[in-house]
Amino acid sequence: MIKFMIVILHNIRSLYNVGSIFRTADAAGIEKIYLCGITPKPVNEFGRLRPQLTKVSLGAEKYIEW
Repeated sequence: MIKFMIVILHNIRSLYNVGSIFRTADAAGIEKIYLCGITPKPVNEFGRLRPQLTKVSLGAEKYIEW
C-alpha cells in the first residue's frame, strides 16, 4: 500500500512560518505542499527566492514539491 502525504497551507501570512513548515514537512517525509489563499510562495513574482522563507526552510523548498 502506497501512502502519499501532503500538507495544505491556507492563508498563512508569515514567510517565516511557511519556511518552518517546509523544513518540518521535509523532516516528516511529506511529498507535496499546497499553498492556498494568501500563503506566500517560496519565489516572488520575478522568480527569485524569498530570503525570509529560505533562511528558515534551510533549502527544504528545493526538495518538496509545491
